[in-house]
Amino acid sequence: ARGSFQGEVYVFESVSPEKVQAVLLLLGGREVTNPCPPSSHVNNKRSNLPHRVASLMRFREKRKERNFDKKIRYTVRKEVAQKMQRSRGQFISSKAKPEDGSGSATSWDGSQNWGSDKQPPGAAACHHCGISAKSTPMMRRGPDGPRTLCNACGLVWANKGMMRDLSKSPVPLAISTELIDGNS
Repeated sequence: ARGSFQGEVYVFESVSPEKVQAVLLLLGGREVTNPCPPSSHVNNKRSNLPHRVASLMRFREKRKERNFDKKIRYTVRKEVAQKMQRSRGQFISSKAKPEDGSGSATSWDGSQNWGSDKQPPGAAACHHCGISAKSTPMMRRGPDGPRTLCNACGLVWANKGMMRDLSKSPVPLAISTELIDGNS
């Protein structure tokens, strides 16, 4: 339908001419001899109703079929991921909340207490490069089990599935850490 208002011509493809004339009349345009009956608008809504009901039914059926089962798409960390707690398919923290008072990250004197008092089983040094566990941010899982590789070796193992090339390092890491630890 076409309509004009204040010299501008507007084209509305999906709107009936009666509706365009009614809007133009409301905006102060020319008077129309046969204004559209108000029931035509209600009839249009009723014709859309079955389509909307069908869409809502499809949505509700899909919502019922949602699957929150464990879905793991990687192999290196599959074992860890299967053991982690989940809520509606998402990983959730297994640590105690800070307001509980137990297991808080910082003690009363401000020193950090990130783990329990007992050390989890693991290596004192990286099984691959020999760096001390104290000299790396964290020990990571390797082919020999959890906490057997240093951060660098563990990341390469997790991402590439092979051990890190130590020949590219200018100074062997085990020797450099012994020098640093020995001088202090």
